[in-house]
Amino acid sequence: LKQQLGVIGSQLFAIAWGIDRAQVTEPTKVKGASLGNSQVLPRDYFNQAEIETVIKEIGEQVAARLRHHHKLAGCLSLSIGFSYAAAEADGRGGFNQALKIEPTNDNQVLTQQLLWLFRQNWDGQAVRNIGVYSSKLSANSGQQLNLFETPRNQIRRSRLNQVIDEIHRQFGFTKLVYA
Repeated sequence: LKQQLGVIGSQLFAIAWGIDRAQVTEPTKVKGASLGNSQVLPRDYFNQAEIETVIKEIGEQVAARLRHHHKLAGCLSLSIGFSYAAAEADGRGGFNQALKIEPTNDNQVLTQQLLWLFRQNWDGQAVRNIGVYSSKLSANSGQQLNLFETPRNQIRRSRLNQVIDEIHRQFGFTKLVYA
């Protein structure tokens, strides 16, 4: 087999006989942690307002997970999958865009950035799959105040996020949704 297939031939022969020569003592290298969520929609969504509502809901779920794990996201990614018919007509199955952001776990900031990414890349195709992912995670060691907004408003928004998380935790995510 090695003569016919090369090095892979001997590896395939060993695996076929249950021999694994992998070094299990070497620690695995983690590239980077990330948190995210995705959803396959029950039907094709054409209306921009409906699609943006789903993006906001998924963005809030990701933000809540970030706060639960005491993390801040430094990079945000939006993945949109088109329906089969839209993919056939458009020639692409969707898009996946990432954006570096100031590390945050705030609902409003994350959803604003996600909507911006969506509006920049969507051309009216029917959407069937939406995914939101956060990466470049860092520890949430305290609140970083912004010079362009009053500290009072920033603290108020942080408390609002905590109240929303508590309502979702106690009564379920579907009890507080966008109208």
